[in-house]
Amino acid sequence: MKDYGDNAIRYLKLTRFFQIHGGEFYFDLEQRRKIEIESLLEESDGRRLKLNTLEEYYDFIESEKEYPWETREKLIAIVKELRADINSLNDSLRIKIELKDDLFEENIEVLSIEKLSKLSKELRFLRRKVQEQKNHLDLLNIDKFEEVIYDLSNIHHSDKDKSIELEYLATLCLHAINDAKKIQPNYPVGDDNKPTFTAPADVPDIECFYESFNMICEVTMLTTRTQWINEGQPVMRHLRDFENKNSNNSFCLFIAPRIHRDTFNTFKMANKYEYEGRSQKIVPLNISQFKIILEKVLNKKIKNNPITHEEFKKLLEILYEKAKDSTDISEWINKSNELLHKFEEEDILA
Repeated sequence: MKDYGDNAIRYLKLTRFFQIHGGEFYFDLEQRRKIEIESLLEESDGRRLKLNTLEEYYDFIESEKEYPWETREKLIAIVKELRADINSLNDSLRIKIELKDDLFEENIEVLSIEKLSKLSKELRFLRRKVQEQKNHLDLLNIDKFEEVIYDLSNIHHSDKDKSIELEYLATLCLHAINDAKKIQPNYPVGDDNKPTFTAPADVPDIECFYESFNMICEVTMLTTRTQWINEGQPVMRHLRDFENKNSNNSFCLFIAPRIHRDTFNTFKMANKYEYEGRSQKIVPLNISQFKIILEKVLNKKIKNNPITHEEFKKLLEILYEKAKDSTDISEWINKSNELLHKFEEEDILA
């Protein structure tokens, strides 16, 4: 029954018409999709379609579907709601983001259905940016940061999909660490900005941009040899593509409950020698090690001495050197743990 329920909830999430909560055992209708939901309910009374032959079924599946909210009147109402929602959310922020005037000032009464549909998609993307800014500002709050660290520490006991939850919690932690310019998770989200699935296979899980460097963060709940099989090449490929788009001064932070020996050795080859002709900077950390960093960051925040992007970069540089120069995974664990405990107890980066 749990498998059937899990499968059903995944479909509900993908519609974006439901809010899932209470350990993913409860769901509500998504109020931010009220117009679309009411349009569906007006069109259908829930009775099955009368498709009597296989050919009729195929014709229906292959036909272009015109959704009941894709009318000028309803799209205009959707755009108005999105504009109001974005403005209200942005006005509530202590540090607001700049909103493009053309998304708010264009006269929607004269736009075609196609242009209204495009505008609604652009506004939903903008709302996600505002929601990410809210996450960033909320996590300056000590209590909120403590809550996220606790959830990350107890992820094995979570009732939610643990792979999705790890990406979400890692994103919140990166928001909380320091003065990043932008933290951009690549998982798809619902209108509440909560992930509906993990990031697609062809992009990094999370992209991070700082004043002095850039970084991707890749996470996995895998701990056996399948970790190396599923994550080895893709992580290195994602980092190289990210470096080519941004700068060579880029890191990859790789987080898992436990780093498998084969994964470590694969990353060590890329770090010490090369991947596609150039060396890389991949920093593997298990969740316990990442938690040490987070708790140190939390303590510095409490003392009004928050970690800066320069300090974070230095920490990543030293951890990278430890990973590159260690002969095997046991030596890396000892060296990195020694460094992290010095950082935790004495605020020493050396």
